[in-house]
Amino acid sequence: MKASENKSIISSKYLDALASTLNIDFPGDQNDVVLPIHSEKAFGHVNFFSSGNYKWYTEININCHVDIKVPLLEDSLGLIHFIYCSKGSVTHELDGNKQMLNEFQTAIIYDKKLSYLSFTEGEEAKVVIISVAKPSSVLFSNIARDIHNLFEGKLVNEKFSYYGSSNLKISEEVAKINTTNKKGLVKKLYVESIIQMILAMEIQHHQKDLDSQNELYGVLTLREQKIVKEVAKEIRENCDYPFSIKYLMDQTGLSAAKLQDGFKMLYNRTVTDYVKNTRIEKAENLIKTTDLNISEIVYSIGFTSRSYFSKIFKEKYNCSPRHYQERSRDYSFSRIA
Repeated sequence: MKASENKSIISSKYLDALASTLNIDFPGDQNDVVLPIHSEKAFGHVNFFSSGNYKWYTEININCHVDIKVPLLEDSLGLIHFIYCSKGSVTHELDGNKQMLNEFQTAIIYDKKLSYLSFTEGEEAKVVIISVAKPSSVLFSNIARDIHNLFEGKLVNEKFSYYGSSNLKISEEVAKINTTNKKGLVKKLYVESIIQMILAMEIQHHQKDLDSQNELYGVLTLREQKIVKEVAKEIRENCDYPFSIKYLMDQTGLSAAKLQDGFKMLYNRTVTDYVKNTRIEKAENLIKTTDLNISEIVYSIGFTSRSYFSKIFKEKYNCSPRHYQERSRDYSFSRIA
């Protein structure tokens, strides 16, 4: 059986199972399916699509009126499920064993038997599952086979389960899939790249959990990670404010070390570098979308030195702000013409 045919059968069976479980109508189309949920059991929606020949993306947004058990995708060759709970909580069930996943928590599951995610009555939850099938042919190497090879050595009785610590960075990648306005082939390639990124982050996070108790993921609690994420949001929304470590310490109650560790973990930058980069990106957008001159832009984003702004802008965009502005205007005029 060809991969595309096998993929179609797996998708169809799963969508039928979802529709039956949630008491909703299955539209029949198996490509990029959005299933609205409006039944006596729950409301919300399921986003489901295949990614390449061996991967599927399932996103379940649900608020249950009753307790519901939703099956995971199933295939006789075995699937590795990379699960991420981006809102609320959900319980994974396999062979009578139950494990709760809390908000921002990761899990990696491998089993040829059918397993379930249980959603609780009255609770809103959002879960993302990337399921990776094992290619039946060994003639060609691909990412799906490499992923299976990575975990086959960890199997016990042909099973593997890992319930990880929290990871807020993955939620940002998931949000990109939901908010993109790209269309057609560009959207398909863009989404595929994000799915690959999420898989890489889940695998890397798993390795970090195993390798060291002293890594940053173990140092910052989930509450502290959420605080750092809120600080980053405040910086993005008010980048002209003269943020300082002392100000952020007073506002959050976190130590300087915790703030720095959190920004390095979530954004791979120090606090100061994050503020600077946010301002530069805001300036770049203002140059492209407004008629403000360079001096007006410099002071509107919180810089006090135009020469310093020009220096770091050139480091990031490989040209001066003035040259960048001229090129942007020339491009705009050419499009109008």
